[in-house]
Amino acid sequence: MSKKLFIEASHNKPLLSLMDIVNPLFTRLYANITSVDLDQESRRRVADLKGKRALLLTNHPTQVEMTICYGLSEFMQDRFNFMGARRAFSYGGGVIGEIMAKTGSFSIIAGTVDRPAMKAFRKALTKPAVKWLWLQKGTNEWF
Repeated sequence: MSKKLFIEASHNKPLLSLMDIVNPLFTRLYANITSVDLDQESRRRVADLKGKRALLLTNHPTQVEMTICYGLSEFMQDRFNFMGARRAFSYGGGVIGEIMAKTGSFSIIAGTVDRPAMKAFRKALTKPAVKWLWLQKGTNEWF
């Protein structure tokens, strides 16, 4: 388990490839979701975002949104960066945090002025083709 307050994101290609395989199974077992489908117009609009800067803002009332948005990134054939609650990086003795960090998540401490996280976010937003998924807290916080 990491003792650092701020955990930087990266994109580990072998781990991301493994997650591409595992995510549909995980989504099915965890949330009983068998697929993420988009109509043709939505697929075209999402595909048009490849190689462009984008910020996806979505509500986060349950724990399922992350796996659905991971499926959305597959339609885009591009990778998202995520902000994750710092406490989530400690789950499973820190193993979950390692996976999160290497698949594009960086930590943020909710309810504080987390300067390292905001600095990393601002820096990442300056990159020409960065994709950010920002999950605002919804109404169903259960952990």
